[in-house]
Amino acid sequence: MRHRNIASAVILVIFAAAACQHPSPVNDLPPKPRAVGDLDPVEMVRALEYPDDDRDVQRRFAAIMVGLMRELSAIELLNEKMVIDRSPRVRAAAAFALGEMKDFTSIEPLVNATHDRVGAVRIAAIHALGQFEDPAAEDRLKEMAKDFGPEALAAVRAIAERNSVARQDIIKGLSLDDPRRFMESGEPYAPESGRAWYVDATDGDDQGEGSKASPFKTLNRAIKELRGGAGDRLFATSGRDEAPFRESVTLPFEMSGTRNAPTVLAAWPDRPPPILDGATAEKPDEPAEEDGIHLDADFVQVDGFTVRHFRDSGIDLNGVTGCVISHCTVEACDRHGIFLYYAPDNALIEPTVRKCNYQGISIRSSPRALVLGGLSERNGIDGLLFLWDSDDGVVDGFTARGNQRGLGLIQGSNDLRVFRSVLEGNKEADLSLEPDSSVQVVASKVVKTQ
Repeated sequence: MRHRNIASAVILVIFAAAACQHPSPVNDLPPKPRAVGDLDPVEMVRALEYPDDDRDVQRRFAAIMVGLMRELSAIELLNEKMVIDRSPRVRAAAAFALGEMKDFTSIEPLVNATHDRVGAVRIAAIHALGQFEDPAAEDRLKEMAKDFGPEALAAVRAIAERNSVARQDIIKGLSLDDPRRFMESGEPYAPESGRAWYVDATDGDDQGEGSKASPFKTLNRAIKELRGGAGDRLFATSGRDEAPFRESVTLPFEMSGTRNAPTVLAAWPDRPPPILDGATAEKPDEPAEEDGIHLDADFVQVDGFTVRHFRDSGIDLNGVTGCVISHCTVEACDRHGIFLYYAPDNALIEPTVRKCNYQGISIRSSPRALVLGGLSERNGIDGLLFLWDSDDGVVDGFTARGNQRGLGLIQGSNDLRVFRSVLEGNKEADLSLEPDSSVQVVASKVVKTQ
C-alpha cells in the first residue's frame, strides 16, 4: 500500500510556508461590542443557550456572531459551551469566539480545549490561543508545535504570526528548499489498528460478511460498519469485470478518524481499482448523482479511487480538517472535480482531474491546503483555483494544461507557494492573479500570466 508518512509531509511542508510570513500584531480588545448587520447581541446569546440538539446550526452561528460582536456578557457561557456542548462544531465555534474576544479568563479553558477528543475543536482552540500575548498561551503553543499533525501545524502558524521569541525558536532550521523530500521515508500513515472491510463491485454481496472471502457489494453497505476514531479501513475493488459502483458516498462527522488512526477508504491492493460512477448504466455519460465522495468527517484518507460523472463534485470536502486525498482520478463532473469548502489543513497527493465543466480543483475558504504532484487538464475554467481567503497553500510538482486558466488566485487568497510546477498550454492564462491575492513561484514553468 502507499500509505507513506503523509502526515509528516503535510505538516513539515507547510510549517515552512507558515513560518515565512510576516508577523502580525495581536489587536487589542475593542472597548465595546460591535454591531454586525441587524443582529441583536442579546438574541445571539439567547440562541447560544438553545438546549436541543437539533438546533446545533443555530447555536454554532450564535457562538460565531457573539465572538464577532465582542459581546463580553457571553464569555462565561462560551467557556462552558466549549467544554460541555455535545456538538463538536459548537465547541469549536465557542473557541473561535473566545479568541475574538481575547479575555484573559478564557486562556485556561482554551488550553484545556486543546485536549478535546475532536480535532476541529483542538485546532480552533489553538488558533484562539494565538490571539493572546500571555506566557501560558505561548507555552502551550510551543509544546504542541513540537508534535506532528494538523494541531502542530496550527500551533506553528499561530506562533509564526506573532512577534515573539517563540516565533524565532520555531522557525529556526525550517527550509522551503525541497518540501517533497519529507515524503521519502517514515512509518505508515495509517496504522492497521482498526477493522478492515472489503467491497467487490463484481462478485460482492451485501448479505456477506465484508471480509476478503465474503466481501460486500456496495460501498454504502461497508460504510455502515465504519467506526469513528477506530482507524477502520474500507478496501474496494471494481472486481474481475471492472464494474463501477453506481452510488454516492457520504462520510458523516461521526466517522471521523484521529491524527494517529484515520478512517481510510482505499483501493483493494492487487485488485482492479475501484470506480465510482454517478451515471446510470442506461445513460453512461449522463451524470445522475450529486456528489461522488462527500466528506463531512475529519482525518479521512481516500486513496486510489476513480470518480466520474457526477452533477456537482467528484470528491467534496466540506468543513473538515486533516484529510488526505491521494492517487485519485476524477473525470467528467458537471462542476468541480475536487472541491474543498471551508476545509482548512487538508492535502491532495497526486490527483488527476480532467474534463470537468468548471474547475478541476477548487479550493474555497480553505487555508493551508497542500497539493503535491498531480495533473489537472482540459477542464472548462480553471485547472486549480484558490478563492475566498484560501491563504498559505503549497503546490509542488503540479501540472495544469489545456484548461481555460491553469492556476488562479482570486478574492483575497494570499501567500501561495508554488514549486517545481508546470503551467502551460492553457487557453487564457497559465497563472491568473487578482490584485488582492499573492503567490511565490519557485523553479516552475509558467508561460502566460494574467
